[in-house]
Amino acid sequence: MSKGVPGLPPLRPLGEEDLPRLFEIQLNEGARQLAAFVTEETKDRKAYKEVAVRPIHARVAEDNAGSVRVLERNGFVRIGSEDSFAGGCQATVTALVYKLG
Repeated sequence: MSKGVPGLPPLRPLGEEDLPRLFEIQLNEGARQLAAFVTEETKDRKAYKEVAVRPIHARVAEDNAGSVRVLERNGFVRIGSEDSFAGGCQATVTALVYKLG
C-alpha cells in the first residue's frame, strides 16, 4: 500500500474489480479535456481492459503538473516530448512522453 500524502488516507493497490469504475471516470468530458490526449478508442470498454502489456507508455500535457507528479511518483521515466494535437482540448500542446517497465 502507498504511503500516500500526509493528512490523506493511503491509496490501496488497484485491482481488476476497479476497472469498470476507472473506465467510467475516464469517459467524463471534463476529465477527457484535462487528459488532453484522448481518442475515440479510449471509449472502447474491451480495449480498455486489455491494457496489461509492458512497457506502458503515457503522454501528458506539459502544463498538467499534477499528472506529471503522479507518473513520476509511480515509476514512469520521461523519455521525450513532442508537440501534438490534443483532441481533449482541441489545441496543439507540448506532450511529455513517459515509459514504465
